[in-house]
Amino acid sequence: MCNELGEVFEAQGRHESAALVYAEAGHQLSEAGHPLSSQLLCHSGLAWKRIGSYLEAEKYYALSLHSLQYLYDTILKSIAI
Repeated sequence: MCNELGEVFEAQGRHESAALVYAEAGHQLSEAGHPLSSQLLCHSGLAWKRIGSYLEAEKYYALSLHSLQYLYDTILKSIAI
């Protein structure tokens, strides 16, 4: 749901609102260990980039990578034989 709300905000040119929605959803899903957290954090970075907030964009791209690495490490360790 938050992904769609972010997309609507972006279509309206409201990139900062989109970035905030993506970030909030990404953080909540990350805390729950949900695999979509990385994607939403990346979307936040992209929305920040679109309005020229490159430091914020970099921050959320890094958080996305960190979230993805954590998920892969957790999943791989849980299924290791």
